[in-house]
Amino acid sequence: MASTALDRLISVANLRDVWKEYKPRAKGSAPGVDGITPKQFDDNLTQRIALIRAKVVDGYTFSALRGVSVPKKDPTKFRMICVPTIQDRVVQRALLRVIEGKATRLRIANDVSFGFVKDTPDTKRGTTAARAAAIRHRQAKPWVFKADIAAFFDRIDRQDLIASFRKSFQLRSLTPLVEAAIACEVDDNDPRIRRVLSDNGIKRGKGLRQGMPLSPILSNFLLREFDQAFTAARYDLVRYADDLIILASTREECAAAEALTRAELSKLGLALSEQKTETRAPDEPVEFLGMELGLKPGTSICCLTISNQQLAKIREQFTKFHDVDLAVKEGLDLPKLLRRLENMKSGYRTAYRVADNFEALDRQLDQWTGNCITKVYTSMFDAKAIAKLTATQRRFLLLPQQV
Repeated sequence: MASTALDRLISVANLRDVWKEYKPRAKGSAPGVDGITPKQFDDNLTQRIALIRAKVVDGYTFSALRGVSVPKKDPTKFRMICVPTIQDRVVQRALLRVIEGKATRLRIANDVSFGFVKDTPDTKRGTTAARAAAIRHRQAKPWVFKADIAAFFDRIDRQDLIASFRKSFQLRSLTPLVEAAIACEVDDNDPRIRRVLSDNGIKRGKGLRQGMPLSPILSNFLLREFDQAFTAARYDLVRYADDLIILASTREECAAAEALTRAELSKLGLALSEQKTETRAPDEPVEFLGMELGLKPGTSICCLTISNQQLAKIREQFTKFHDVDLAVKEGLDLPKLLRRLENMKSGYRTAYRVADNFEALDRQLDQWTGNCITKVYTSMFDAKAIAKLTATQRRFLLLPQQV
C-alpha cells in the first residue's frame, strides 16, 4: 500500500531530520504553554517523536500560543510575540518543508517576493537580494512609490486563505494540519495578555499569528495574486513580506501603481498603512528594509546607505547591555554576553555589507562593543582602577586599549 504525504511527514526519520535542522536555532528559545524547553524536548527525543506520531494519527491539535508582551519605544504600549510549543514548531516546520518544496508551483516563489522564500536556481532572495533589486530598479526608474500593508498578519481573512490553499495544495492528507495551524490562537487567560491583544487589534478568528513557523510562507501564498498583478502590469515591484516599493519613471506612474496596490489589497480585505505610504522624487532618498535608497552624493549613481536614525537604533542595541542587571535578567553572564556582542557584530556586518557607508558602521561596531565591555566593568569596579590597568591586563579582560 502506497504511503501518503502524511505518512512521510510523520515518519521517524523525517521528524528527526526536522529537529536536527531546527535544534541549533531552537537552543535558548522560550518554551510554549506546556513549559517544555528545547533541551527537555531533545533529552527525550524518541518519546517526543512517538507522541507527535500518535497525536497526528488521532487528529493533531495545536496547543494555544504563549503570549509574551514586549514594550515598544513608547513604554506604555506593547507588541505581542506568540510562542508555539516546541512540539508544534516541529510539526509546523515539517509542513513548511513540504510547502517550500512546492513554492514554485504554488507561485509563492516569484520574481518580486524576497521575504521568507528560499532561493531558487535562478533567483536569490532575502534582504540582501531585495536591496540589490531595489538599487537595480531605481537606477533605471528613479521615482518611488513606497508602502506598507496595515496590520497585515492580523487582518488576514482565515477562511479565504484556507479556501485558496485547499484549492491549490494537492496533498490532501496534509491540508487539515495546515488549516489547524492557521486557526491557532493566543492563550488569553491572563487579563494583561487580553489587554495587549485588544490594544493591537488582534481578534480571535482573524489573522495569522506571528511567531509560528508557517505564518510567513502562508502570508506569501496569500499575496501571490497581488504579486502576479504587478508582474502582468509590468511594474518593477520589490516586496519583502508586507513592506514594498514600486519603481517608476514618472510621478504619474507612481500614482497608477498606488491605485493598483489599493485595488489588489482591497480584494484581500487589506489596506495600506497611510502613515507609511509615500511617493519620492528621483532626488529624494527612501527608506527600505532599514536602509536609505537614494543617490550617492554628487553623482547619478543609486546606492544604499545606513541612515543616522538606523545607526542610532543599532547603537542602542549595544548600549542597553551597559546595564549589568539587564544582562543578568536576560540570562547572560560575562562569557555569554561577550558571545552575544560578537554575534550581534557579525549579524549587522552581514546585513549591512551592501551599504555604501558600511566602513563607518564597521568601525563603530568595534567601538560600541568595546564601550559596552568597559561600561560593564566600570559599573562593578572603581573606574579609576579600570583606568590603571596595563595593556596586558586590558587584553586579558577583553577591554579596548587606551589611546
